[in-house]
Formats: sequence, C-alpha cells, structure tokens
Amino acid sequence: MHADQQYIEALRQHNSQQIEEIYRLFAPGIKKFLLSKGADAEEAGDIFQEAIIDVYKLAQNKSFALTCPLEAFLLLICKRKWINQVEKIKERG
Repeated sequence: MHADQQYIEALRQHNSQQIEEIYRLFAPGIKKFLLSKGADAEEAGDIFQEAIIDVYKLAQNKSFALTCPLEAFLLLICKRKWINQVEKIKERG
C-alpha cells in the first residue's frame, strides 16, 4: 500500500479538506500535461474531474489499495481518457 492511500480514505470518507488538497496538489500538473497534448483548458478540467470520479468509485471498494503515487494513477487515467477522446474525434471526422 502506498502512502497516498490517505487520499483514497479521504474520498471514501468524503473528507472535503483532503479532497481539496488532491485538487490543489495534482490538478495543475495534470492539466498542464493535457494542455501540452492538445486539450483545451475546459477539456483538461473535465478529464481531471472524470478521473477523480473514477478514483472515487474505486475507493468505495474497501479492498482497493493504492500501490503507486496518486498523481501517477490520476495521470494514467487522464492519459487514457484523453487518448479515447482524441480517437472519438478522429472517428467522427
């Protein structure tokens, strides 16, 4: 279990202070990464929010344990979401 498991517990317990800390610590860097890959500011914010929701859903499973830094996990989720979004745009046209 990784030390960032505290954030998973915060999501489980709806701890608003620690959830705000997640946004403060991790959102700027991940949004910057997404912007560098072609997302606009709104898309980057939406993708980060969706990733937080995905992690929140995972956190509801009491056996879920984070084995890497939360930032790396969120970045991985956001990368996949951005790739999927780009592929959908390409398919449309």
